[in-house]
Amino acid sequence: MKDKLTLEWLGTGSAMNYELGNSNFTLTRGDSKAAIDLSANNANMLVARNFELGSLVNFIATHNHGDHIDGLEGVGFLGWNALGRKDAERPTLYVASQRVLGALKSTLYEKMKDQQLPDNTPFQADFDFYFNAVVGREINIPGLPAIYLHSTLHVQDMECYGVHVPEYGLWISGDTREVKELPEGTRLAFRDAGGPGNEARVHSDFDVDLVSQPGDEKAITFLYHMGGKWRDAKPKQHGFAGMVMPGDKFTLDGNDYRLDTAETFTHQRVLYSGPRE
Repeated sequence: MKDKLTLEWLGTGSAMNYELGNSNFTLTRGDSKAAIDLSANNANMLVARNFELGSLVNFIATHNHGDHIDGLEGVGFLGWNALGRKDAERPTLYVASQRVLGALKSTLYEKMKDQQLPDNTPFQADFDFYFNAVVGREINIPGLPAIYLHSTLHVQDMECYGVHVPEYGLWISGDTREVKELPEGTRLAFRDAGGPGNEARVHSDFDVDLVSQPGDEKAITFLYHMGGKWRDAKPKQHGFAGMVMPGDKFTLDGNDYRLDTAETFTHQRVLYSGPRE
């Protein structure tokens, strides 16, 4: 019997959707786990969740936007300054191409270059000090099924990728404004919906691009990456499987999937009037 694969959504909104958080997720099978994209907000959340961030050693970055990669700064600092990781103990970061890797290094370098030894001796740290980088569209992480990165059209002249796990029939669009055909054998799909009334055209639009998709495809498709008007979308009324929410867990066995909403949540501001001693 095939081991089950669990997809957990850490957040499911657009870059500035506070309630739904940033669209990052994890894939877990047995004792093996990988985080696909990680914003700073989601990195902080994983610290709050019993220091879960400290146990993660496999990361995949789909493109160089802050809501997908800013959390890597915290991963790097946590690894060295708190956990003392170096050399073979560094977390592994998987990217599709050298161009994506170069963009990530450029983005993170200035923020992460200044470091110090335990005796407070300063030194300059580069990206490779914090991470072991692996480049390629086919990702093989011990214990996990093969993960394939497929290219998407998000922002002009920017490389961006979605995720395909054919062994389990799982397909995720990634940030995109194009509506690609689902691969043969897809049993569960997630599409970037951008939000109703989206005008920026760097994300596919719910009304313009997605509502007219074939009914059999919509029946296995959940929508994500919605903006502030996400409550207006009502995807089930248009034949979709639904809208994915933060904390949703999908368990796949290769033939079907099960959705667990026991830990589904939204981010809320909570007023505080307690002591300040």
